[in-house]
Amino acid sequence: MKIIAWIIANWDSVAILLVALIGFIVYIRKNGIKAIKLMLFAWVTQVEAEYGGETGILKRSEVAAKIYEKLPTILKLLLSVNTISKLLEKGLEEAKGVWASNEAINNYITSIGSLVIETTKTIDVEKLEST
Repeated sequence: MKIIAWIIANWDSVAILLVALIGFIVYIRKNGIKAIKLMLFAWVTQVEAEYGGETGILKRSEVAAKIYEKLPTILKLLLSVNTISKLLEKGLEEAKGVWASNEAINNYITSIGSLVIETTKTIDVEKLEST
């Protein structure tokens, strides 16, 4: 009962505190989303180069894992899986647009992809297991 009376007596302080807390949460969430957007292009491009075509689920999982790895704990609480999924989809769409218009990035993706394929072809698994 005393708590309710205190809240009623100090309603203006409580309201200011709630507004400040909500503003802080919105600020952290908004800046976290900006940071994710900046990193997404590099991650999506790198994963595309490494895994190539027809591996969408694997690439998506790899980028999602990188996002969760880099997120501070507070942002993990404030950003839902659905929000991160939407960010990933939007980042992929934007990256595809850049890839289509930028020959240098396109060459990077194809050269890294062929390097990864050649490297995996030349690794002798039996030699690795015996060492």
